[in-house]
Amino acid sequence: MFVNRYVVTDAMIKEYVNRVVYHKTKRTGVFFSLLSVIMFFISYRKGDAVFMGVYAVCFLVLAGSLFALCPMAVKQIKESGKKLHNGKRYETVVRFGEAITMEEGACAITVEYGQIERIYYLEHACVLMFGRRNGILLDPKGFTEGSFTEFKEFIESRVKRIN
Repeated sequence: MFVNRYVVTDAMIKEYVNRVVYHKTKRTGVFFSLLSVIMFFISYRKGDAVFMGVYAVCFLVLAGSLFALCPMAVKQIKESGKKLHNGKRYETVVRFGEAITMEEGACAITVEYGQIERIYYLEHACVLMFGRRNGILLDPKGFTEGSFTEFKEFIESRVKRIN
């Protein structure tokens, strides 16, 4: 059995949002931003001022959205955590036995190993994803029973389908 104890840090939340939740969205946004810049210059060479304006506005909206997306998501996650726990920060305890049990304050969730779809090993956290935007964060340094190295072998043997 493994036990992971930690208090969620800002670094963990930022890394989770940037590298897990909105990673594909940011890539798509960068692609369309570059496409709008290319189309702007094509319109400029043709002398088409209307389309230049359209592509410039597209670029500004996309670039602005890309810069605002992650900080807004981090803020929203922090605010929802505060509302859930009446403004207090509780220690998160994740136990691995027959199933994965996570407790934080008065809230608890149980996830079966078969529900885990993907595992992310990040610098400040390990994330066990069990939905497109649902995951259990773990602190690699927070194992009080077992080590992180042993845990990686354990979880990869228990989780059958990792995309």
